[in-house]
Amino acid sequence: MLAVVLTITYATFSATTGQIGAVRESSEVHQQARVIFERMFKDLTGCAVCLQDCDSADRNREPVFRPLVCEGSLDDRASFTTLSFSSTSHLAMTERTRGLDLSGIVYRLEEDESDADLLILSRSDDPYPGTSDLERRFLVLGERIVRIRLEFIDRAGEAHEEWDSSRGSQAGRLPRRVRLSFTIRAKDGSEVPFSSGWVLPAGLL
Repeated sequence: MLAVVLTITYATFSATTGQIGAVRESSEVHQQARVIFERMFKDLTGCAVCLQDCDSADRNREPVFRPLVCEGSLDDRASFTTLSFSSTSHLAMTERTRGLDLSGIVYRLEEDESDADLLILSRSDDPYPGTSDLERRFLVLGERIVRIRLEFIDRAGEAHEEWDSSRGSQAGRLPRRVRLSFTIRAKDGSEVPFSSGWVLPAGLL
């Protein structure tokens, strides 16, 4: 009887432990996706394209011009390798910070050194261009990314995987909407897809 009870107890304990582990892993994957979406939403919905040089916090420095540029690709795994633009997402509109330049935001995709099949998404925030080592400012935003795609929808409804507001027909223009989709691989090997989209501001500086 004791052996039967212990066997049942152990089986129940093992099943419960396995379920807890699966829930924890799923929670970590969804938490990572939430961080990516929230950060990119805040940055991109504060995006601004300067039609003239943006004002600078330091009057002795040259003004800064940062277009919205999304370019590069990694075969069929990533539609871009770098995304850079100016954003008001961290601009405190107070008397103490008046004249502060728009923050320069850069997103970068790279292959994971420990697993070339996976990608790492990192982000840099540079509120004072030229005053710090940009490379040291990159922080990892997402890991174990299998695929990622960023689409820009213009005002005619046409989708673009690249965008450059510094030249051509896109000069001085922001896309109307942005669509982001990506897939994260959990530690158990399962792949979880995510997607979302946002409307960008219409105003230019």
